[in-house]
Amino acid sequence: MPTFAYNDSQPTTINLDNVDSIVKDDTDGYQIVFQRAAHEGLVVTGRWRFPTPKERDRAFKSIVMNYGLNHG
Repeated sequence: MPTFAYNDSQPTTINLDNVDSIVKDDTDGYQIVFQRAAHEGLVVTGRWRFPTPKERDRAFKSIVMNYGLNHG
């Protein structure tokens, strides 16, 4: 059965079965980037954007604590 990450403030739900790592990204606002390993390296499978770093960090911590994903 797939495991999904959901956040009330995000328009998309992420299937964590298709995610190998997550990272925080500040290059274009405050984001969580979901990635999957591929032959050419990591490819983005999803992206959540947040208005503040505090909201982004809270969601990031929740995902890591609840689902045990690798993060960078």
